[in-house]
Amino acid sequence: MKTELEKWILDLIGERLDELAEWKSENYGCDLAYKLFEQENVNGSYFCNRYKTQEWIKENFIDLGYFLDELCEPEIINANPFSESEKFMVQIMLEMSAHLLGKSKTVNSFWNDEKTMTKTLAKKIKTELEVA
Repeated sequence: MKTELEKWILDLIGERLDELAEWKSENYGCDLAYKLFEQENVNGSYFCNRYKTQEWIKENFIDLGYFLDELCEPEIINANPFSESEKFMVQIMLEMSAHLLGKSKTVNSFWNDEKTMTKTLAKKIKTELEVA
């Protein structure tokens, strides 16, 4: 069963895969999560609003705890969720999307190879992630 946080990230992944398909973007599977959330990584924020980010953390606190305790290497998420909430959220988005994309056989098939994102490929990845 997927958590609400995972569902939210999967929805964003789906939207971003469709955008990459429109651009016919060349991607390595290992870098796909970072490509999908490149804008947030560059900006250092998703909402560009510290209050909204802190509210998001509060709303997802239990799911975040599960992800951090069970699925994520402790040194990867190094931002403090209270004093660096926006950085923390971006790190969560990157790592959770990498974790979820790693469950896709299709993404793993081009992990070390560059592949053009097409609508067909994006749809296949999204389908795999829905059932993973």
